[in-house]
Amino acid sequence: MTVLFLQQRLAYQEEFLPYFKDIPWKSLNSKYKNDYEKSLQEAFQSLEKETIENINKSCQNILEELSSLSLTIKGNRVPLIKEKVK
Repeated sequence: MTVLFLQQRLAYQEEFLPYFKDIPWKSLNSKYKNDYEKSLQEAFQSLEKETIENINKSCQNILEELSSLSLTIKGNRVPLIKEKVK
């Protein structure tokens, strides 16, 4: 997504970026066993409810915009499902 932001193919609201800075995502996700909702709750616990709602709306808009893009996902060419050996 970062590349799409930099290419200006996805819009984002710059005023929300500071809220994501310096959050120890790796340790939070490990602490909560990759329960991202719990990680977000802890990361944003000091924010006002209205700010959290505005961030959520912005993220939802980004996801909707992302889903409308025609993208080809490249990367690991290993199949996700292995065929059974006969």
